[in-house]
Amino acid sequence: MLIAPYGGQVTAVAESATASSHRDAALMLMYISEWDDEAEDATHIRCLREFYRDVYVGTGGVPVRNRDTGGAYINYPDVDLRDPAWNRSGSSWQELYYGANYPRLRRVKSQWDPLRLFHHQLSIEPSK
Repeated sequence: MLIAPYGGQVTAVAESATASSHRDAALMLMYISEWDDEAEDATHIRCLREFYRDVYVGTGGVPVRNRDTGGAYINYPDVDLRDPAWNRSGSSWQELYYGANYPRLRRVKSQWDPLRLFHHQLSIEPSK
């Protein structure tokens, strides 16, 4: 786990002013594992997933938005947050990443990329 400082001037911006709602965080946690043998992929990925789940065992295996954590940071995308086997929190991946900003971001996506030309597994979905 890498612990990076966060905050400072970031906290001067309102949660609703940008896509990133993480405006009161003092630290960012990054879960990292490196290896060079492809045969070890499953072992390392499993260990990292289990470690992450165990850190957040009290909130369904993910950092839900509460008094202790501010959710997940989209700059460190994790498709496991979409997977109910790993996210048992009852919070959607959209809420974990964007909080109350997600509906507004969907409207923006609809306006600027309604055909979803720019997308990935954790993309903001356009409004219907």
